[in-house]
Amino acid sequence: METKRTVRLVAAVSVLFVLLVVYMTYFQIFKADKIAMNSYNQRLSVDENAVVRGDIYDKNRVLLATSYKDEEGDNIREYLYPVLYAHVIGYNHVSYGKTGLELAYNNALLNVDTQKTFGQLKNLIAPTGKGNDLVLTIDNRLQERAYQQLEGHKGSIVLLNYQTGEVLAMAGRPSFNPMTLDANWDELLSDADSPLINRSTQGLYTPGSSFKVITAAAILENLTREEQIYEDRGETVIDGYTIKNYLNESFGEIDLETALINSVNTYFADKGVQVGASALQTTARKFMMNQAIPFDIPVAESISPFATERGLTEIAAASFGQGKTLVTPLQMALVIASIANEGKMPAPLLVDRVISPEGEVITQKSQSTLSTVLPEGYAKELKDDLIDTVNAGTRAMIEGKIVGGKTGTAETASGLTHAWFIAFLEEEDLPLAVAVVLEEDDSLGGRTAAPIAREMFLDAMYLEIP
Repeated sequence: METKRTVRLVAAVSVLFVLLVVYMTYFQIFKADKIAMNSYNQRLSVDENAVVRGDIYDKNRVLLATSYKDEEGDNIREYLYPVLYAHVIGYNHVSYGKTGLELAYNNALLNVDTQKTFGQLKNLIAPTGKGNDLVLTIDNRLQERAYQQLEGHKGSIVLLNYQTGEVLAMAGRPSFNPMTLDANWDELLSDADSPLINRSTQGLYTPGSSFKVITAAAILENLTREEQIYEDRGETVIDGYTIKNYLNESFGEIDLETALINSVNTYFADKGVQVGASALQTTARKFMMNQAIPFDIPVAESISPFATERGLTEIAAASFGQGKTLVTPLQMALVIASIANEGKMPAPLLVDRVISPEGEVITQKSQSTLSTVLPEGYAKELKDDLIDTVNAGTRAMIEGKIVGGKTGTAETASGLTHAWFIAFLEEEDLPLAVAVVLEEDDSLGGRTAAPIAREMFLDAMYLEIP
């Protein structure tokens, strides 16, 4: 009897031992990389301290972030423009982890070989003791101007080259100082304005009428010229729900161009229903809605409800940028860039190249097309309509220059409005696209956001950005 108990005990212990070995082997072999490189791994912090983290520069080689060793031999990360780049570069902190480019390019900045054998770091520290450097696409002068333009507002500005996809400025407010996290961490976490959030890539906003650009693209592809004509009476009733134009204005018989110029809600609501949810969803996906946008730092997926909503009121509301539609500022910058770029959405770039401690280029980003949103002919037509929209009276006009764009005034649950303006500047040597959103600004996009977009274009021209 005693022998049987002993055998059972030994068998049970053996089974537990085998399970433990299998469990540990799984993590050592299959999860080693993820565990070792986790930004909260304290062992990694010790290992990282043996190498001087690489520098980060703007496109003109203006130093933005650097590292040095203090008297105790600890690495100190210094940010030359901490508030300007808090959301882009992020932070690297032993207690609070990493964010932004500090996280996304951690291996490159440490010059790490991430090949592991049974969970052991192999050649973790670079032989030189110095990590690789990053050169960004951002122009520090434009980044500073964008941040200044947002003074007194919560919101975001994204400025990019609509042909190459290079992000020239990506600023958001409120921001924070990544060099004072120890003193301010609790306050930052409890701040109702969420200063830690990168509004340009993670902020999801109702787009308002700026979304009509996407609906217009769907109308061009799916409705005939005759079907694009509309008799506007100032309001329309869809499935028992009344939709009105701004100030209840009525425009009579109109086409798509007139509807864009005057931002006629009723037109886009009724034509959106006529196009149908399926076709609208197809167009929205071409504009990279409801899917991940590949970028150097994480981007929240913008939400178009056409895939899940089939009610006529939901389709109508989403067609003029209300309802459950949510977008990031980067998304909308790419939307307007696509129209300016003959229907081709450029893949957005934030890091131009990675450079070794010896000055050799390790990685050079290449320009590419992320999506074809419209045939070239339709894109040209929509582009001309957006130029006419600006020329009809927005505050984004620049004398002697070709500017196209669309305003947006998005209603929110708080009762306040987001002010939007998305625009492009057609300049041979300076093809620019911009998205400006002023969060809960409670004003019209054409009054507050459009002048900011204009200033960004003027600054870029004055600075002769390459």
